[in-house]
Amino acid sequence: MEYSPFKGFKVFTTLSYNFKIANQNRFLPEALNSNMTEVYSYNDRLNTLYNRNMLSYTTDFGGKHILSGYVFNEAEVSKFQADVMQLTGTPNDQFTSGLGYATSLALGGTLQGLYEKRTLGYAGNITYNYDSKYIVEFSYRLDGTSTTGSANPWSQLPSVGARWNFKNEGFFDSWEFLDFGMIRGSWGKNIVPSGSIYDVYGKYTSDPQTYNNQPSVTLDMTSIPNIELLPQTTTMLNLALEFGFKNGLSFTYENYYKQSDQILRTKSIANINAFGNVNTNETSLVNMGHEFIITYRPRKKGDFSYSFNLNGAFNRDYAAALPDNVRQLLVADNSVYRQSILYRLGINSLSNVLLHYRGVYESDDQVPVNPLTGLRYRVGGSFAEERFFKAGDPIWTDLNGDYILDENDLVIVGNSQPVFTGGFNAFFQYKNWSLNSQFFMTFKRDVLNNALADRLRNYSSPTGTGALVPITDLDVWTTENTKSYYPNVYDFRRYGYIDPFRYDQTLFQEDGSYFKFTTATLAYNFDRDFIRKALGITSARLYISANNIFTISNYSGPDPELVSALGRDSSAGYPNRRSYTLGINVQF
Repeated sequence: MEYSPFKGFKVFTTLSYNFKIANQNRFLPEALNSNMTEVYSYNDRLNTLYNRNMLSYTTDFGGKHILSGYVFNEAEVSKFQADVMQLTGTPNDQFTSGLGYATSLALGGTLQGLYEKRTLGYAGNITYNYDSKYIVEFSYRLDGTSTTGSANPWSQLPSVGARWNFKNEGFFDSWEFLDFGMIRGSWGKNIVPSGSIYDVYGKYTSDPQTYNNQPSVTLDMTSIPNIELLPQTTTMLNLALEFGFKNGLSFTYENYYKQSDQILRTKSIANINAFGNVNTNETSLVNMGHEFIITYRPRKKGDFSYSFNLNGAFNRDYAAALPDNVRQLLVADNSVYRQSILYRLGINSLSNVLLHYRGVYESDDQVPVNPLTGLRYRVGGSFAEERFFKAGDPIWTDLNGDYILDENDLVIVGNSQPVFTGGFNAFFQYKNWSLNSQFFMTFKRDVLNNALADRLRNYSSPTGTGALVPITDLDVWTTENTKSYYPNVYDFRRYGYIDPFRYDQTLFQEDGSYFKFTTATLAYNFDRDFIRKALGITSARLYISANNIFTISNYSGPDPELVSALGRDSSAGYPNRRSYTLGINVQF
């Protein structure tokens, strides 16, 4: 709703309420569920109430000065709850409701996604514009969220920005080829609510143990409540240059610095406490880099038109602060992959921690021998003969020189975040025909090729159940091929001791750079007058499109695009599919 009592002054108010529900009911007969019927019922509900009230005023004076400002407040309440019931073992297939069932197998209750979030904010803004040349803007926000601890309930978020439209200066009048040009800069803060109200005040939970044969409710001892929790705060500083020419060519360059503070992180606490963990806001990360956009869109001449767009970003990230003021933090991977991540102040935030792979021992004589003990270099643990390296085994750097391979020999290497990402778009149109194509590129990103590791690890046992994909294309060590790149695949007896194809080694770290022709769409738009008279419809468009057309990359895995945020190959050995679509859009 909007109301203007006099010129330049407006009152706005917005009120909305959204309510969503979802239900799922399922019945499995005995034949499909191991001779046990199953009744399953799920329902959830989400409701959101939002209100925003704003006052704004704009005035001009002197013909060249424009002053505007606004103040507003907004509030939002959001609730979600999901419940489920599962009953197993009803009398027969004809009873599809919970009339008699195996109580010991019954499951149900409210799922863990339960939440209630509330936010409240106040903000104001003042903008001054002089002759469309110089524009200065100041704003201030005061935000509070239900996930913020009661010790510091409000976040103060100032920001300032300025812009100089240099094309409007008189000394640029002679530059008739220039269509627009500006320099802009800004600094400001923003928040991202993190965690939940349970992280702040704790929660009670159903205890699997009973008291006097009755269900009991106890305090959840997983994480200790923390009333000093804060939302994640982002401070952004940027400077940009934009200009365009009358021939349709435009260019935007932006340099930015982004610091994220008070990042929520769970850390373990001493086992003398009743609680196991605590959530804190002690982590900070910094991102800085450059972004650019180049667009060429000439004016249409005749029946043919076209446009191009190229964009890219160079980015570097650094760890700026870690919990307990430590200089580095190892996030151990306790899974079979053992691909741990190291946070260290001053370097990229996601560094791999791996064994340094240097090739394959061609013969037993190449294995280093400890001069003090006379024992060959070996894997840590027992002195079993199988643990001592020999011909065909991988050469891993003995970092500390103790002639024992263990966690002390891990090195910090690689960066899972790309240095450059970008895209290119080209559009062509001739009369009713059009062709739209898109390309995407990523350069200088380290990827751990787990797909290749799995392919080689499947040969660890002659009786294994893994798929044995042929490895004849790989340079694997054999007695006839001792100068190889990959270790011996067929040493089954010693495989469990040496683990030559373990995931946590630089053997599988590769450059994941790639250039991909992502999509292309060829379309034909039928003449509107013709189809209106012939078929009685407003418009029709026939098109054919292709996706994932081709990829240029030196990466040896299935697809460099199928990589997790941590730089791990997530393809499971299969590339992205290529697809083709033929369709028609009709509007009546």
